[in-house]
Amino acid sequence: MQNDSQHPRYIRIAIDVAKRIIDNKLIENQKIKGRSVLAAEYSVSPETIRRAMALLSEMEVVEILPNSGIIIKSKEKAINFTNKF
Repeated sequence: MQNDSQHPRYIRIAIDVAKRIIDNKLIENQKIKGRSVLAAEYSVSPETIRRAMALLSEMEVVEILPNSGIIIKSKEKAINFTNKF
């Protein structure tokens, strides 16, 4: 993950996940790892991951399904999201 300190960590994580979608490392309708696993992967708290995923959800990049996980919804929206940064 790029360490661009001008953005809070949760935004940097959201950008990294969006870039993974753009690079086809994550694909639409794929269920991705849970918050705890992502938190360990990025060495952050689950709350930081929650904030990153909430941001991506607001931008319609992912869908958060309660008690079920996180689903990749839109590569196009991921591109739009990263273009803002």
